[in-house]
Amino acid sequence: MMTIPAIGCPPALVAELQAQYLDSVRANYESSPFLLESGRQEIRNLLESGAPVERVGDAHFLGLAEHYLWKEHGVRMTPLPLEDAFRPIGEIPTQEYNWVKTANPVRSLQGAAVDEALSRFKLQSPYRPHLYEVRGCRVTMPWDVAGAEYLYLSQCGLHLYHSGENQNFISRMPSLSFFQELLNLCFGEMGALLCLAPGIVDERVYNELHWLGYHPAGLSFQRELEEDEMKHPFLFAGHDIFFHALNWSLQVAPWRRAASAAFYTVLRDVAPEVFEYPSPVDLEWALDAELHRYPSVWGGVAETIKILESKWARAGLDRRSSISRAYLSRFPEIVARCAAGGIPPELEELRASLNGLALAD
Repeated sequence: MMTIPAIGCPPALVAELQAQYLDSVRANYESSPFLLESGRQEIRNLLESGAPVERVGDAHFLGLAEHYLWKEHGVRMTPLPLEDAFRPIGEIPTQEYNWVKTANPVRSLQGAAVDEALSRFKLQSPYRPHLYEVRGCRVTMPWDVAGAEYLYLSQCGLHLYHSGENQNFISRMPSLSFFQELLNLCFGEMGALLCLAPGIVDERVYNELHWLGYHPAGLSFQRELEEDEMKHPFLFAGHDIFFHALNWSLQVAPWRRAASAAFYTVLRDVAPEVFEYPSPVDLEWALDAELHRYPSVWGGVAETIKILESKWARAGLDRRSSISRAYLSRFPEIVARCAAGGIPPELEELRASLNGLALAD
């Protein structure tokens, strides 16, 4: 069975990042141009009262959202009861979204489990609304690029997004702590755990978080670079959370996350010169700690090694067998992330192929 840390006991890296995040909040919230005064005052009150980091993160994220929606689109957020997340917004689409990759099944989102989770969350977080409705702003919201995934979740009972005729749409935007609760409800241990971080994290930290079962929630007070464009900090954080963390939870099995993280670590340890080369586009996924984005893990490993062989040859190096042996040594940890039911065929293929590569040299 999987061995992922409990939500209430964050590993040292997560605690360190969240401490850095709080330091960033204290240093920047008063002067940030991306907060309205109401959002700034809420953060001030929370810091003065010594509130938990999750409460500060909620206020920060929703403050950024309030600024972005009002200043750039003239739209206000309307508070909703938490139960509305499980009530259809409009007619549920009849089209089957079978093309949405679903490595991790969504749990039943009806009945006692949902009621208990909502009751528990209300007791833990009574201090502010945690669900808002946003209307309009087509193609400007961070979850819009993952519209199909949200419509897929609607068929399972979680209703956060509705796209109607004439491209009219309604979105229900949860706070970060409520979105974490929804991920837990939908996916259980298969879901991402959110780690508050001060903006962009580098690939090494990103990879270590993924090994631990966490996904960064990058909260900043300034525009951040994303896909060659400087984005409002709300769009940057929302894309991190509502798109990447959801897709990671839905599409990437825990063993694949572990296999991706292990390969990145092996490259760092065994072939550090790889990260000194200008990174070609066709190595981007492996060197950005996202090997799981390849159609198969072995395909990604083989392609990465093939591309690097020409670089190694020019430098008089050959890292294939040492990479294979080091990667094989991580297999017990990868297998530990497999769900009940045995080792999947793709992982067996990876092990057999690496054994062959190690013996070939």
